[in-house]
Amino acid sequence: GYGSLIGQRPLFEPMSLQQVYITSPVLETIMIHGMTTEKEEVMGLLLGNFHGHTAQVVALQIMQRKDKTEDRVEVDSEQLAQASQLAEQIGCSVIGWYHSHPHITIKPSHVDVSTQRLYQYLDNNFFGLIVSVFSHDKVTKEGNIKVIAFQSIENPNSGQLMEIDVPLSILDHPEELGFIGHRDSCLSKLVDLQNILLAEERESYIRAVEYEDHPFSLIHASAVYKKALCRLLEKSCSPLLHILEERKIQNEKTVNRIIVFDCNHLRYRDLLMKLVY
Repeated sequence: GYGSLIGQRPLFEPMSLQQVYITSPVLETIMIHGMTTEKEEVMGLLLGNFHGHTAQVVALQIMQRKDKTEDRVEVDSEQLAQASQLAEQIGCSVIGWYHSHPHITIKPSHVDVSTQRLYQYLDNNFFGLIVSVFSHDKVTKEGNIKVIAFQSIENPNSGQLMEIDVPLSILDHPEELGFIGHRDSCLSKLVDLQNILLAEERESYIRAVEYEDHPFSLIHASAVYKKALCRLLEKSCSPLLHILEERKIQNEKTVNRIIVFDCNHLRYRDLLMKLVY
């Protein structure tokens, strides 16, 4: 069920990458990451493999923001190197990047298009993913989330850079790509996300008080920091705790079913042995 979330625009000319496949746990994690803030953009990297002109995304790396602004996001080079190392450990490569567009259109900005072009100089198949969050339907007023994959090309008429959509498909079963334990991997990323968000708020607070000595300024910075931590607990940590508790209940039920199956299997085996001998 994510077909309605995917924005589609016609292709204007042939491009290097023809199709992107992404597993539903990865897409869900990206959406949750994007929904953590409606004031600034967030960013991460997509891990997977290229097969000809097709990309298969099986994991992601959430990035801690170096700077938080409404219309762009920056990360440091050290995190990029760490993501490459992680990809190698699981037999993948960094094949794309994602970021959020809170309260704005899904359409890539000119900065997005230029950034994407730079990535494509390193690998022509490299692609971008945008998730539009906190937007509403103009008619129904209902909230919706949209996702697109894109690359950058030169307009043959003007010579200027423009975006072009790459068809995006969601796989509900990660094992289709041979990635076992994938859902648990994405769940661990959501746990890591809490530490990343906490680190971002802590660094913002440190920058705010670093050169301040006026009592009122320090009190204000402290209040803003505490408000941010309360919001983090309410909007991110508590929902994640609920998810983990539900997963624990599901795991316990699965274990119980396995135990019952094993007991029945032993019982039938003993009965068969008695009949044979």
